[in-house]
Amino acid sequence: MEPLSALGVAAAAVQFLDFGSRVFLDARDIWKSSPSQAPRNTELSEIARNLSSLMNEVDRKLQAAQIKQARKEGATGAGLDEQSQVMFARLCSECNDVCKELQECLSKLKTQGKEGLKHAADSLIVAVKGVWSASKIEGLKDRIRQLRDQIMMAALVIVWGQAEQSQITSLEIAKQQVETMSRLQRIDKTTRKFGDELLDLVQGRSPQSHAQAQGIVQYVLDSDWMPSDAMRSQAHEALMATVSDSTRKRHRNRAQHIIKSLWFETIDHREEAIPKAYTDTFEWIFSKPRQSTDGKPLWSDLTQWLSNDSDEIYWITGKPGAGKSTLTKFIAKDKRLKRYLQEWTGESELILAKYFSWNAGSELQKSHHGLLRTILKRCLSRRPELLVPIVFPARWSLVQVFPEGVALPPWTEKELHAGFRALVSHAGRKISPYPEYKLVLLIDGLDEFEVGEGSHQAIVNLIRDTNQNPNVKICASSRPWNVFRDAFSQNPMLQLEKLTRPDIRLFVQNRFNKSPGFLERKAMYPAEAQKLMKGVVDKALGVFLWVSVVVWNLLQNLQEGDSLSQMQETLDSLPEDLCNLFQVMWEQTHQSYRKEASHYFDLMKCLEKHDLTPFALSIGLGDDREVPADLDINRVDNSFMSGVVMSLNRKLNSRTKGLLEIHQVGVARESVVSYMHRTAREWVQENWATMMVTSDPGFDANLWVLRGETLRLPMDNFVVPIFKETAFWLHLGKLIHVSRGVGIAPENPAKLVQVLDRLDREVTKLSRVEFRNGKSCLLQNVCSLEGPISPSTSIDTKEGIHWGNAAVAAANRPGWSKWGKLNFLGIMAQVPVHHYLRTKVSEDPAVVDYQGNAMPALVSAILGGFQGFPMACNLGGPRYNDHERQGLVKFLLDHVSMDEARRSLDLVNIIIHSVDERWAVSSTYLDDVLHMLHTHVSRAEAQPHTPGVHTSSHAQTTVTPKRRGCLNRLKEMLEQLGLI
Repeated sequence: MEPLSALGVAAAAVQFLDFGSRVFLDARDIWKSSPSQAPRNTELSEIARNLSSLMNEVDRKLQAAQIKQARKEGATGAGLDEQSQVMFARLCSECNDVCKELQECLSKLKTQGKEGLKHAADSLIVAVKGVWSASKIEGLKDRIRQLRDQIMMAALVIVWGQAEQSQITSLEIAKQQVETMSRLQRIDKTTRKFGDELLDLVQGRSPQSHAQAQGIVQYVLDSDWMPSDAMRSQAHEALMATVSDSTRKRHRNRAQHIIKSLWFETIDHREEAIPKAYTDTFEWIFSKPRQSTDGKPLWSDLTQWLSNDSDEIYWITGKPGAGKSTLTKFIAKDKRLKRYLQEWTGESELILAKYFSWNAGSELQKSHHGLLRTILKRCLSRRPELLVPIVFPARWSLVQVFPEGVALPPWTEKELHAGFRALVSHAGRKISPYPEYKLVLLIDGLDEFEVGEGSHQAIVNLIRDTNQNPNVKICASSRPWNVFRDAFSQNPMLQLEKLTRPDIRLFVQNRFNKSPGFLERKAMYPAEAQKLMKGVVDKALGVFLWVSVVVWNLLQNLQEGDSLSQMQETLDSLPEDLCNLFQVMWEQTHQSYRKEASHYFDLMKCLEKHDLTPFALSIGLGDDREVPADLDINRVDNSFMSGVVMSLNRKLNSRTKGLLEIHQVGVARESVVSYMHRTAREWVQENWATMMVTSDPGFDANLWVLRGETLRLPMDNFVVPIFKETAFWLHLGKLIHVSRGVGIAPENPAKLVQVLDRLDREVTKLSRVEFRNGKSCLLQNVCSLEGPISPSTSIDTKEGIHWGNAAVAAANRPGWSKWGKLNFLGIMAQVPVHHYLRTKVSEDPAVVDYQGNAMPALVSAILGGFQGFPMACNLGGPRYNDHERQGLVKFLLDHVSMDEARRSLDLVNIIIHSVDERWAVSSTYLDDVLHMLHTHVSRAEAQPHTPGVHTSSHAQTTVTPKRRGCLNRLKEMLEQLGLI
């Protein structure tokens, strides 16, 4: 089948589907009419004829293409491969099935005595609902939508296939196709129009085409769509010498684009936070195992396991705090690891990946999702152009077809698991021109995973299944819980606390001997000094963390002037159990320091709740006692940021006794605060109520976090060095939801308004930054329709586009812009952030009245209660209590003018009857709110008033010429839309 013929078939099929969808399922668009139009009947038989005619055109074009192909069998040319031809035939067959269903519906309507439908009074969709159930209608809607997406994707695959054969881009080949169509007389109008749509789709020229492209992308990934064998072979040919350098480079860049999307902010944080092994400790792991008194090895020989074939997982286990993570990191970083593994891999390529889970970290640091993304990113980075098409064939196809501006959807667990299985299954296979590869995985902290019930067994199953491939080796560490003991106790293993006494002795001696004060006392009382050090080693019972905490404590006391005998008394009084040790440390902390410590623990809890990375800079900047509210973060230098981090580090040491500490991930702005160990976090959680008793009642962790994150936002990785749009919206949504948690203390509302207005200003600045193609990435989806980027205040959009409208576009709802533009007040109403709205409106009720082309705040407050409203897709999140939202609606009604109340009521009614029915469903909430609006307006209208004077809920307002002009413009807009 020729490509042009195939595009003609696709064009006819899309035309048929669009007609069927509009007539049967989106009847409002077809049957709306203005009062000036004369009503007429639409005959069902006419609809049936149109359906048949359009479907016959599909069949005719398909048969013509097949006949033409049969005549050319054996001839050379750029025809479609067999799989693509079968696919087109199947899609046309499915269109026929849809046509039959629609014709059957029309037949049923005729048997009910319906021959025609009045244009305005009795739409077809109402009649269809009398024949089909709601689920039947929705099911057919989804089928038509998916079928259209499949056809569009099939057409795009044709474009890509020709591009690969010609070694040019999909955009260039699409332009060539459109030019060819315009020259050929035999190409009908439908196919020409379809070609233009296809070019628009590939080029991404408008928000509409951008949204359509996003829909196709989502369909491809949701439906397990797979590229044909021909497409796969083209990807493989890109590895060979037969393609040009430019094509090979393009493939490599697109592979890197997919790999980069696997990255997440905390991907390296845990590994970098794990303390480096103390000098000369853990060296024994790469030596022959020591023997016990009965002549048996104390641990399984790791070097033998690394260098030989083994079908078993190597298990590192030990008590909490024994140093499992430190040992795993030591193994991963040591050059001897690869040397021993090379004996096993031979001529095969070694691909090594590691993952350090962290229960006290972000969701991606303790989940299967984060594990898979980390391993896949690290493995694919070794051979991008080889592995990406194999591991993620659907995404690979999509980045070939669509322009750079089309964002790929977030990774799903299903897609990641499929990719991981593909990566594992290809280990040991020869993929020319590269050698086969063998895979080695180091996974630390199996017990740290926290993703629902049964997650630990699930991670065991995943590891065991992966290890079935003889070309894969896995070394994993965990606490000796039953689920892991049952799975791995018969495997090669080591129990760390039984092996570390020599390492602990070395650590204790070196730390004490580095203290001038201890050396002075040791010279005077050598026996007592030796007794103290031996006592620490004996009492540690192999737990490195216990030793680290106790030695730090003793040296602090030594610095304050304690004698060796006093230090010995302190050691004797300390419990051997870690949690009891933490309790003693807390009780010894000064009362005033406990209050501040409780604040820091509360901040960590708040950050964890909202899955925000606990950046030291954010926590430091959030302190309004030290950092001025008007600080210009864009002008501060590295020395200032380092000062903030160092000051915080001193406070954490003295206030939390080292339970919280700062890890220098890189530069100061990337430093992260974390618990010294999981056991420290567990102890804090278990004693939370007791610790919060010491907290200041006026302290608000949400306000502190919001302030710190707002000041840190301009320096985040979202904008340095490139803009990460998806991550930005996710992060901004988290901050807005943090603002909802701000408490009701009298001073908080004013502070909240100040911080949120600052947040709005900072994001507005970001929206004006040009990142690529001379456009702001924040507003790239709306610029072409809305005009130039301009600054915006929190309540005024007259000077330009507010960044909130980019969130609507990012939610693939470009049509929403016709109802009005979003401003910051509208965003706050949609979420909603009550304290902000009530404070703003109380200060100036006029802010909720007519604001040019802005979406009314009252409408945003009402419709924000629906999951599908645009902002809910990006900045929204969980739907909140209906009663709470109704209270906000009532508050706004009491403050808006009556004109605004009527306008909002009309607009709400229009919107809920105009959008996708899957969203605009009837609900108790909607009924209650509409009743409230109607009652409010009716009561006001029932009050006597002087002509020319309008009664407001909070004042009497004269209908000025300006206000009357606004109302007339609203009426004109609705008439243009055909809605009144």
